[in-house]
Amino acid sequence: MRTFCIVVASALGATALAGQQSPGTVHGDAALVWSRNDSGGQSSIVRGFVAGGEARLPIGRLIVGGGYREGALQPVSGTSAGRDLAEGWLFLGGKPWHWLELTAGPFIRTYTVDLSTERWVLWQVRARAEAPIEGLRLTSYVEFWRAFGERAEPAIAAGRVQGGEAGVVWRALPNPIWLRLGYRVDDALMNGGSRSETMEGITLTVGVGDR
Repeated sequence: MRTFCIVVASALGATALAGQQSPGTVHGDAALVWSRNDSGGQSSIVRGFVAGGEARLPIGRLIVGGGYREGALQPVSGTSAGRDLAEGWLFLGGKPWHWLELTAGPFIRTYTVDLSTERWVLWQVRARAEAPIEGLRLTSYVEFWRAFGERAEPAIAAGRVQGGEAGVVWRALPNPIWLRLGYRVDDALMNGGSRSETMEGITLTVGVGDR
């Protein structure tokens, strides 16, 4: 999945930067992430930095894209061991209005501890809305997502899996460069409510294109 996402992102980014009639977007980001896991009456927290990127390309009225990020999370409290985090995703969607974007697609998250790997395969539906703060140069955004058709390995009975993100975007007009600062949170309820995981992060993004 990692190689596939990198290939897709590279291809989309190259196409976008090649000067197509409807240029796409390519961006890289770095985030401070912390995750809290509650299971069996015990809690543990891990924290670390992750980095990655995403590319997207408009095709007519549609938007297609993909991305990947990874990093290492270290224990802060509790008995949890450090783990490597990797996430990859693909999506397809569109903009029914200029301020609203709707997308859907697969999302994969893996945790690796030594030789043990826990993998989540989710199908996400996302809605993102933007509102101007200062013309086109500074805008705010909010995004919500919900997962359907969850599958986990080893077998975990997933319940509610959802999340959201909010932040601001600054555009260096008339240049196509932009910066984004956002806060995101993901929440998962598993095994009939006996286990829950909340992942939060603060992300700084640098992008090129119409985003």
